[in-house]
Amino acid sequence: MHNDYIARHLATGKARIIGRGREVIAKKSDGTHFPVRISVSEVEVGGRLLFTGFLHDLSELHKVEKDSLEDTITGLPNRRAFDKLLSVSLSRDTTSLLFIDVDKLKTINDEHVHIRGDEALSMTAKKIRASLRATEPGTCARIGGDEFAVILPNTDDQIAMRIAERVFEATQPALAEIHPRSGVSIGVATASKGTAPVELLRLADEALYRAKALRGRVSQ
Repeated sequence: MHNDYIARHLATGKARIIGRGREVIAKKSDGTHFPVRISVSEVEVGGRLLFTGFLHDLSELHKVEKDSLEDTITGLPNRRAFDKLLSVSLSRDTTSLLFIDVDKLKTINDEHVHIRGDEALSMTAKKIRASLRATEPGTCARIGGDEFAVILPNTDDQIAMRIAERVFEATQPALAEIHPRSGVSIGVATASKGTAPVELLRLADEALYRAKALRGRVSQ
């Protein structure tokens, strides 16, 4: 089926899966089925057009979602779900982590009651999710009162920084409309496969501290 998509893309220039990604059901050698996200990218090397496909096993993510480990305000995975997903990601791949802090959330709650603060959190969640492209299998979670995190499996620090900048550019002006002094600070850290989750969390937290010292920026 995917060969047909590639042939159609070559013939018409219209992408149905190239650079977009989609979720499908795959089958293991023992016959059992499991959910995956498939993404296909194209690159020209030496005058030849090559296609590379990536499969990301979504079984653990679906299991976590099924367990209803969900934040009630934003609909995102909560801290318990985040901890499980981070452990799984680090057991498989190099993993980057974005720590995202909503600046002045307490001020928004104090000045405009908590409904306005909940609106800021919900909007931030939507902006973060919209900033993650289909070919970036990142998982966003709300891990604290004013903190979000994005797990980026198989992602190096340079790509993670580009994603963080995209999140910053999407959320900053939207939060400023709710409160002129609000916005986000983002810390970015990367760890190799097998690193203890607590170590990556420590690195991301230190990066967030540096970002907040810059009064709302992105920092490694």
